[in-house]
Amino acid sequence: MMEQDYISIQKGSGYVYACSNMLYQRVKTKGNVKYLKCCHENCDGSAKLVDDKFLVGVRAIILH
Repeated sequence: MMEQDYISIQKGSGYVYACSNMLYQRVKTKGNVKYLKCCHENCDGSAKLVDDKFLVGVRAIILH
């Protein structure tokens, strides 16, 4: 995983996170780690937010 710059965007009572033209939403939290999943309908990407470090995993766009 590689650390990336990101921004937090308040949405309702939570947040979404923007990084490299992709949006991520939190799917679970364990301690100081927030696990994120890509919001785009054809994306299977994931990321982690550890303290203030945004770590992007594999991003795959599924083409139909």
